Amino acid sequence: MIRKLIVSGDDLGLHEAINEGVLEAHEQGIVTSASIVACGRDFDHACRLVGKRRKLDLGIHLTLVEESPLLGPDQLKTLAPNRAFPKSYRQLFIALVKGRIDIAEIEMELDAQIQKVLKAGLTISHLDSHQHAHFFPQLRRVFFRLAERYQIRGVRAGGRVVPTRTKFSLFLAPLAKSLQRAARTRGLLTPDTLWLPSPSGRLTGLALLNGIPALPEGVTELVVHPGADQKALESRYSSWNFKWGQELAAVRASDVRDALASNDVQLTRYSEL
Repeated sequence: MIRKLIVSGDDLGLHEAINEGVLEAHEQGIVTSASIVACGRDFDHACRLVGKRRKLDLGIHLTLVEESPLLGPDQLKTLAPNRAFPKSYRQLFIALVKGRIDIAEIEMELDAQIQKVLKAGLTISHLDSHQHAHFFPQLRRVFFRLAERYQIRGVRAGGRVVPTRTKFSLFLAPLAKSLQRAARTRGLLTPDTLWLPSPSGRLTGLALLNGIPALPEGVTELVVHPGADQKALESRYSSWNFKWGQELAAVRASDVRDALASNDVQLTRYSEL
């Protein structure tokens, strides 16, 4: 049985402490991939940190919630008329279902985000999204068109979501599976399984030690949120209730790396799919 694990640090570019945490988790831990937010306020800082680290795969964390868009309200009249995205994936999803947002505006904004990353000279291995917005069926075609337009081969999706008995996974699992099937039909590359710790942002070393032996065959992507300055991040993102420092410690722990070796789980990246 061959088991491989992509460990992805999300939210690169949102805050210098996240940027530094992700890079530390890569250089001193098990993180093999990162996802950058083009509209993040510390995008330029992230670019400087990752630019010369060729062993760190980089995805684009396409963003339609919480942050501020790259394009102005004259172009995003329904998506961000006040220069701000919807506050959460729930607000975005409801607005999409009710037809309040023009899909063409979403494609324009996400295209601008991809162009910004590419113009920074970064090599991109895959696309994913903030709060998993690309799982929504209404947005699937947009993400596929963008992946094909810019010849980006990888897309975050999965035939299963673990752990399986959380409200988070029960909601996302059918969407992730359907997305994976559609993506692979188009020749795009996806992991076989998504490991989305619940609650998000509170991963512990113990959870990793318990989860690694149970990993299924194939490629699993583990999504993590390491950060280097807990207090600074709590000040900026107090509503998230994340434990960024705890997650950083978990992915750096030597016993976690030992568990990967003893269970014959190989670290990998999107570019190796």
